[in-house]
Amino acid sequence: MNDDLNKQEQSKTANISNEVSKEELEEAWIDEFGAKYSKDKKKLLKVPDDIKEYNIRPGTLIIGDEAFSSCYSLQSVAIPNSVTQIGYKAFAYCDSLQEVSIPNSVTKMV
Repeated sequence: MNDDLNKQEQSKTANISNEVSKEELEEAWIDEFGAKYSKDKKKLLKVPDDIKEYNIRPGTLIIGDEAFSSCYSLQSVAIPNSVTQIGYKAFAYCDSLQEVSIPNSVTKMV
């Protein structure tokens, strides 16, 4: 059953790029913590640099390229089972990062 769900999630993300475009950032949905998501809320685009911990919203499929990049104070991230892809340098320069659990649903890391 879980394999079937993973295959369904993978097929949903097959045509979604990890790259974050200027247009996506301009049209982003912004949560209560200032994190930017694609309009359909399937891709996490960017998190504020000063965030210390963050729970990615359930239903998110992709953590975009450089989504957490340069979040120097970030200590922990919770990734839901809906995430199947983690983009290029998603956690680059997160010098304080101590805890992140990558669920089995993640099948692609760039």
